[in-house]
Amino acid sequence: MTEVLSSSTLSSPEKPVAIVRHIDDIPTYYGLHDKREVKILFDDDFGGAKNCAVEYIIYQKGDEVEMHKHDDSEHAFIILKGRGFFECDSGRYQIREGSVMFIPKGANHRIGNDSDGEMVLLEIFAPPTQSRKTGLATCYAIPQWSKYYNEDLAKRKDTFAKSKGLYPRNQTA
Repeated sequence: MTEVLSSSTLSSPEKPVAIVRHIDDIPTYYGLHDKREVKILFDDDFGGAKNCAVEYIIYQKGDEVEMHKHDDSEHAFIILKGRGFFECDSGRYQIREGSVMFIPKGANHRIGNDSDGEMVLLEIFAPPTQSRKTGLATCYAIPQWSKYYNEDLAKRKDTFAKSKGLYPRNQTA
């Protein structure tokens, strides 16, 4: 039987150690403004990565985010399941399982699920910055990141979600 490593087996300065976890054992955080779900697979607070962040995100039918940019981090999406759209300054693209998008620092972008099923993706940031944590804290209320919560950003995201008819799983239209 193979031992599954936990956060207590993180690398030390003397000897780096690889981390092995199963996605079912990673906490799920639920969207405050929509029905998205996120699992933070690795970053500088979860899982021991220092130079990147990897998130597993499920977009339900109709979920989408507003146009935005990250001035402090490169960014990428890999679609694992489902269909949706990706929009940036060069246009709007239909995406599906196997689609890969790279977003340089400062590039406008948005993503959403305009299909009838769920869309599952990996979202990657390099490096894992404080502004990313602020964005996630206002979307998912991650307890460890309450210090990053930004009320103005949360209100803007809520206004966008309401304008699009998006409702969190614990609310009704």
